[in-house]
Amino acid sequence: MHEAFVQRLRGELACPVATAVPLAPLNTFGIGGPAGCLVTPGTVADVSTTLHLCCEARIPLYVLGAGSNIIVPDEGIAGVVLRLAGGLSEISMTGGLIRAAGGVLDRELAEFAWQHQVTGFEWVYDIPGTVGGAIYMNAGNNDGEVSQTVVAVTWVAPDGTIHESELSDLELGYRQSRFQGTPGIIVEALFQPLGSDDPDRIRRRMAAIQALRQSKFPPETLCAGSIFKRPPGHFAGRLIEAAGCGGMGVGGALVSPKHKGFIVNTGGATAADVLRLIAEVKARVLEDSGVQLTTEVVSFAPFLSFA
Repeated sequence: MHEAFVQRLRGELACPVATAVPLAPLNTFGIGGPAGCLVTPGTVADVSTTLHLCCEARIPLYVLGAGSNIIVPDEGIAGVVLRLAGGLSEISMTGGLIRAAGGVLDRELAEFAWQHQVTGFEWVYDIPGTVGGAIYMNAGNNDGEVSQTVVAVTWVAPDGTIHESELSDLELGYRQSRFQGTPGIIVEALFQPLGSDDPDRIRRRMAAIQALRQSKFPPETLCAGSIFKRPPGHFAGRLIEAAGCGGMGVGGALVSPKHKGFIVNTGGATAADVLRLIAEVKARVLEDSGVQLTTEVVSFAPFLSFA
C-alpha cells in the first residue's frame, strides 16, 4: 500500500485508518492474511469518500462486516478493506421503526428490539453477522428471515453516490438480494417490527432459539456457519453424510462430525485447506447423489476491482 495514498485517506477521513492489519482475528473462520489498509468508517460520508479515493487511485476495495460467511485468502488483501462492524454502529427507534446502521451486529439488533419490547428479530440473536451482511444475503433460518421485517435500505454505489431502495426493489430471495448483482455497500436499514410483546417472553424466545442452534451446530468458534446452500428437495448435511464426508479433513480444516454442513478450523487451517476440502466434498456428493452443491460461504472478493 503506497504511503502517500494512506496519508491521503487519513487526511480526508474522520475515522481510523490502519495498515498491515491481520484479518484472521476479524473473521469467524480465523484464517487469512493481512489487509494492506483497514478503514473503519464512522459515517456514511466516510464510506462515500473512501470509494471516491479508491476509484481515483484505482486501488481495490473490499467490504467487511463481522467476517462471517467469507474465506479470506492466505496472502491477505493488497488493497483497502472497509470494515463496517465497529464503525457504522448507530441504532434507534423512530416512529415505531428500527433504524440500524450497516455495521450493527445481528445480536445487537435482536437485543435492541427486546429492550423496546418489539418482535420479529428473535431469530437473529445467535447469527454472527451484521445488518448489512444479513440484507446482502437475505439471511434467515427456521425462525425468521430478513425479508419479513426490512422496509428500506440506504446504500452506497461504487461511484460513491448514496441511494435508497424500498423492499420491493431489493429482490430478496433464498440467500439472495439485488446487491449480489448490482454492487452496493449497505450502510443503513429500516425495519418494521412484527408486533409487541412482554420483554420476558421475547427474551425466553431468544434464549430458546439460541439453545436450539447450539445443540445442533458445532461448538467450535472458528467456523463460517453453513458452507453450502440448501439444495432444492434436499439437506446439504444429509447429502454430505451419505457421501461419507463426515469427519473428512484437509490440513487444519475439518467437516464437522456434529453437523456435516459445517467446516471448522481445528487450529492452523488455511484458506487453501478450506477451499480444497469444499471442492472434495462437492465432488463426492455429486458422485454419490448427483446433486451439485453450491456454496453459501464465499471467497473474499473485491467490491471495487481494477484488474
